[in-house]
Amino acid sequence: MNNIKIFILFIGVIFLNSCSSILEPQEYLKWVESDENGMFGVKKIENLEYKIHYKPHDYIALKSVLKNDLTDFDKKKKQLGDLQYFTFQLKMLKGNDSPLKYQLTHENEYYDRIAYLSFGIQDDIILIENGDTLNCVLAVFERNYNIAPTSTINLAFEPNTNNKKNSTKEFVFNDRMFNNGPIRIKINKKKIQNIPELKI
Repeated sequence: MNNIKIFILFIGVIFLNSCSSILEPQEYLKWVESDENGMFGVKKIENLEYKIHYKPHDYIALKSVLKNDLTDFDKKKKQLGDLQYFTFQLKMLKGNDSPLKYQLTHENEYYDRIAYLSFGIQDDIILIENGDTLNCVLAVFERNYNIAPTSTINLAFEPNTNNKKNSTKEFVFNDRMFNNGPIRIKINKKKIQNIPELKI
């Protein structure tokens, strides 16, 4: 009798897991944006937090069409091409100041940092996947004019050409702004393999 109960429980767990692998648009967005689901990677050094967010193509396309018409979803997704997309965020762990103001050594350093995040950071970021070093091909700094203790940069990397999908992605930032050396943050392949399907 106990074996039958265990078997029924086992089948139920499999059924629930399979049901949760296909999500409606709003649930899919919540899943990708949840810290619990592993699309984020974080490293903390002193008062700074380095955080990356891996963004699947379905997520980006859905965000861009959700307020309009979902019939444009396939078109938006195709426009993304084969590039890999992340958001990189620098955050102060204590206080409300922008990271741009953290430990300034001279008056012009604040403006140097704005220029660096706008035009120079792309050269100091790579993505390592399956032994390949993938270059950052696009870096867009979001100016928030110091209204939040964060600085956000949207990134796009070269595609993985090894034909090994859902592999571990290692983000590497050669931090010349705060001299914290190479910052390495991984998104584990098991987390990426668990990304649900989007139901449109």
